[in-house]
Amino acid sequence: AGEIIGAHPGKAVTLVESSPTLVGRHASPRFGASLQRKLVRLGVTVLTGVPVTSGLDEAPVRLADGRAFGADVVLNATGGRPNTGFLRPGLGDSLDAAGRVIVEATLQVRGHPSLYAMGDVVASDEPKTAIVAVAHAGVVARNILARSRGEVQKARHRAKPGAMMVVPLGKTGGAAHLPFLGGIVLGDFAGRLKGKDLFVPRAWAKLRAVMPDTGSIGP
Repeated sequence: AGEIIGAHPGKAVTLVESSPTLVGRHASPRFGASLQRKLVRLGVTVLTGVPVTSGLDEAPVRLADGRAFGADVVLNATGGRPNTGFLRPGLGDSLDAAGRVIVEATLQVRGHPSLYAMGDVVASDEPKTAIVAVAHAGVVARNILARSRGEVQKARHRAKPGAMMVVPLGKTGGAAHLPFLGGIVLGDFAGRLKGKDLFVPRAWAKLRAVMPDTGSIGP
């Protein structure tokens, strides 16, 4: 919502969240409240505590309280589901009820020590963010290297329920959340750090690849 209205000021944007606050349980309520205030100041209509009953793919969008509204574009960003169906024939015993992969602390797939899992598919009580996925990757890489050398796999991942995240609202604002002391909330300065390029060039640099020129979505 922030990126859209930042690139296209004056555009009517509505954000609907079924939970009482934005972001969810992995961040402090103060973080969600801060983002909501900033979005409202930008002109975004924020509706919390009301589920969408229909219209997730196309308008009209209907809410549980009876309201309905039209939209040129509907962006469904709810209910992330792991794309692990292809694993069921051989690894069904290592998937939980939600389809996520059950792992040991070494991120080895439970019951299949030669296989590893990382990222959003892992069955762990932690936010599904890029920061967490990168932490997983480091553990997996170190353990694969140790295994190839016949050494003990010492790298361990300990799930941390609190989220470290930066949420930009366009290029000039936003907020960040640090999972310490009950949740530390940082303001627009932290949001601007990510808002200018969403850290995309940094991601390509980590892959030692050249970022393609995809143009711009706005000013």
